[in-house]
Amino acid sequence: GYRTWAEYGTPELDLSGPAPLDHLSPALRRLREQARELGLTVRSRPIEMRFFPKRLLVELTKGREVVAPTAYGLWPEYEREYHLRMYGLTSVQVVPDWRGKGLGKLVMIEAMEAARREGAEAVHLHVWRGNEPAWSLYHHALGFAPGPRWVTLEKRVG
Repeated sequence: GYRTWAEYGTPELDLSGPAPLDHLSPALRRLREQARELGLTVRSRPIEMRFFPKRLLVELTKGREVVAPTAYGLWPEYEREYHLRMYGLTSVQVVPDWRGKGLGKLVMIEAMEAARREGAEAVHLHVWRGNEPAWSLYHHALGFAPGPRWVTLEKRVG
């Protein structure tokens, strides 16, 4: 038989309201100032990945070092199937030496703001259930709602 190998969730955040990210504005201002004090800059650029449609990358950098990136882009399947401009957030990371400074939250808010300016009605991401810091960030700090649960199965052969 099969057994569960990994479990994921797909938290979602509705951006269709009149001011969906306004509750994050004070945190965004504070985090941007903190990033400036740390010598970090925010930059965006288009990227192309073999297995995804074109995405835009938001990065926090110090000089040439990327300390916190995330990519975002429209998920065409959602638009086709549900008539919803749902953007996916992918590759959310913070370099270990830079963790605990709010940079994950900052790069996420920057990406969500950019997606909203492009017409996103909602955003979502996939996250491993065992990643407690990520779950805390997405659900508690950013206000994502739980979405569908995904399970990867494994079967021993031979």
